[in-house]
Amino acid sequence: MTPMRYFLDPFSIVFHPRLDARNNFQTVAYNWEKQNVLKVNQFGYEILKILDEKPGLSLDELCELVSQKYKTQQEQIRLKLVKFIEQMVKENVIKEKN
Repeated sequence: MTPMRYFLDPFSIVFHPRLDARNNFQTVAYNWEKQNVLKVNQFGYEILKILDEKPGLSLDELCELVSQKYKTQQEQIRLKLVKFIEQMVKENVIKEKN
C-alpha cells in the first residue's frame, strides 16, 4: 500500500520571511470552504513551510524533516505531527493523496 502524501493548499497560507520572523513564526491559515481563519503556532508553521517547499511528502518523510529541524527523536514528534496534520486536513489547509 502506498503511503498517504500531503500537499499544502497554496491559497490557505502566505509566507513572508520578514513578517513571519517578526511574529516569531506564528501565523494564520485560511479555510476556504468554511471561510474562517486558523491560528498556527511555530511548530505548525514549520510543518506548513516544509510542505510548501517539498510538496508530496509522506508522514514518515515529514516526521524525519521535522525531527531534524527540532533536533529530537522522531517518536517524540510523531504524535504531535499526526495531530496537527489531521487538524489541517479537516480544515482544508493540507490535502491528502495516495
